[in-house]
Amino acid sequence: MKTVLMIMIVVLMVVPAFAQEWNVVANPDANMYDLYSITVTPNGTVHAVGANGTYMINSGGGFVLQVHPANHVADIKKIFFLDNNNGYILAGIAIVKTNTGGTNWAIQFLTTNNLYDIDFWNADSGIAVGGSDLILKTVDGGVSWTQIGRNMTTDNIVGVTWITENIVLAIADNNTLLTSTNSGDDWTSQSLPYTTLFTDIAYNNSYVTISGNGSVVLKSMDYGVSWTQMNFSSTLINITAIALSSTGYASIAVSQNGNIYQSTNDCLDWTQISNGTTNWLNSIITLSNGSGWIVGDDGVILFNQQIPISIEIINTQTPNEYKLTQNYPNPFNPTTNIEYSIPTSGIVTITVHNILGQEVANLVNEFQQAGTYRITWNGSNLSSGIYFYRIQTEQYIESRKMLLLK
Repeated sequence: MKTVLMIMIVVLMVVPAFAQEWNVVANPDANMYDLYSITVTPNGTVHAVGANGTYMINSGGGFVLQVHPANHVADIKKIFFLDNNNGYILAGIAIVKTNTGGTNWAIQFLTTNNLYDIDFWNADSGIAVGGSDLILKTVDGGVSWTQIGRNMTTDNIVGVTWITENIVLAIADNNTLLTSTNSGDDWTSQSLPYTTLFTDIAYNNSYVTISGNGSVVLKSMDYGVSWTQMNFSSTLINITAIALSSTGYASIAVSQNGNIYQSTNDCLDWTQISNGTTNWLNSIITLSNGSGWIVGDDGVILFNQQIPISIEIINTQTPNEYKLTQNYPNPFNPTTNIEYSIPTSGIVTITVHNILGQEVANLVNEFQQAGTYRITWNGSNLSSGIYFYRIQTEQYIESRKMLLLK
């Protein structure tokens, strides 16, 4: 009878409590212009930009439509902030800067080709890329820009990311990787062996990813020297952008057909998750507390309160017994690690409860192969206190206590 009861509980919990839907939020733009980029400053202010100079700010009370930055009505492909005050937008052929958190903007540089992406190593050194082989560099905080790296490709350079002080990677939309090992002064070009159009490049201090059409997700653990293609659930999806996992949360990918995908094992495998739109999606950002924002065509804006926890397989050998270890660090603020072992493959559920027994988080709820796993949980949305984490399978139940101190 006890075994039957445990099976019933697992069946009832098959839908993960943490897999919240991405919900469409209100957009004050009556024209519902396409939105191309979204970012969040350290103080929590959300900035979104798009077609015809569209610019919106959300400081906590919903999005408010702003005057066109620097009275510029070109399509804004990218918005990037260094801190709460200093930020850049790429509006058509113009690089536009603010040092007032978006209140005032000034055009700092005009080129002849559309600009698509920008990244900075520090407040002074930045790289901007654009159409027809365009690479620009600044060493004075955007006051002046110099074109470099000519004749690298004949196609549009659509993404750039600064990896180390010396290493910068960029991608062209014809499956070309551009690499600089001297802070963007000189570049080499190579065509990667994947027939696709590249759309986005991202880095999370552990690895680099490139996404593209045809469900291509490439991953490099050596700063772009070698690449491995990850597993994707469909070959028909054109991926437009990826937000890589941080502080233990999942990586999220968005696509042209409005689908949203997540990976909880460092981009190796991807599964589709619920969302509230079928619009073409263009940009995504996720935060350290697990929340995230997505924007896309026809002015769509989506928000997710929290993204699932990342799960790391630390030993694929079959363990001798079930085991739930004490979390570490403990006490913790706000993240902690939990390791567990399962000798038999099956559905595993790990939940967190407060001292009243109420569930406050669902960390794992899926079929897992036998092995030893580690998850990282972020309790930043909870108050200080004693909590209990609990593992449950068909054959095993165990709980342990932990202390969150803020």
